[in-house]
Amino acid sequence: LSTSIDSPDTEKTQMQHKLINDSNTWKGKKLIYIAHSQGNLWVNQSYKYVVSQLGYDADNIHVVHIAPASPTLTPDSEYILSTSDLVINGLQLTGIGSVPVSNTAIAPSTADIAGHGLIEIYLTHPDSINKIKKSVGRAFDSLTKPDMEEHLFEVTYQ
Repeated sequence: LSTSIDSPDTEKTQMQHKLINDSNTWKGKKLIYIAHSQGNLWVNQSYKYVVSQLGYDADNIHVVHIAPASPTLTPDSEYILSTSDLVINGLQLTGIGSVPVSNTAIAPSTADIAGHGLIEIYLTHPDSINKIKKSVGRAFDSLTKPDMEEHLFEVTYQ
């Protein structure tokens, strides 16, 4: 794992995320990010980057964490973690607080014995679908437009 942190693929992925974030923030977009599993590690970095941009703060971006593989969740975010997710709940063995506690009761499934798949578990079970929809709905309701007036500029060609 430690060798993959500085790998060329990691650098490429970080650059891609930065470009996506730059594109969205330069346009003054309100942002909702939904992350699953290890994607939560990436989304935490994206969140920090976005709120550091001129005109942006925590009111302009919201994250919904699904099966977060990190003890760190973005401020005012919501998460969904199945009681049958053996992958993420197994991380609790590394110490209490290694990941958030389960908050959605989902019975084990033959479609995904590990109970971790985004589609097989989290986007199939009615309770998790409902929680995800409600979290996204609350995010839409709470987001405000970034204050970009002081930071916008116009480029013209002659």
